[in-house]
Amino acid sequence: MAKKPTTVANQPGMGAIPNAKVVTFRVWAPHAEKVYVTGTFNDWNETSTPLFSEPGGIWSTEVAGAKVGDQYRYIIHAPADWNLAPMSRIDPYARKVTNSFDRPFQSNYPDNLSLSFLRKQESSFC
Repeated sequence: MAKKPTTVANQPGMGAIPNAKVVTFRVWAPHAEKVYVTGTFNDWNETSTPLFSEPGGIWSTEVAGAKVGDQYRYIIHAPADWNLAPMSRIDPYARKVTNSFDRPFQSNYPDNLSLSFLRKQESSFC
């Protein structure tokens, strides 16, 4: 199970950004009240890995237990007065997703991706 993060991430970029020690998760959710990341690295626990608010509606965290190949999703909580259930969303910056039958799909369009597997990246930015 992944270690619980405590602060915003230092690694630049959006989406899931793996490095030698941690994976940075960063997503834009400007109206969110809370954001979590859930995945194979935390046994799909929807509340154990919170993201922390940054300026401009960005949320981020660093997860030491996550690695390339892990599946994940963001759990986004709208403000309470919106009366909406938490929303489970894939990462718009990810490189690969699975469908509901757990079959992978990979895009051939590197600048317009909507996918959800951690993958090694050529640079720090997606």
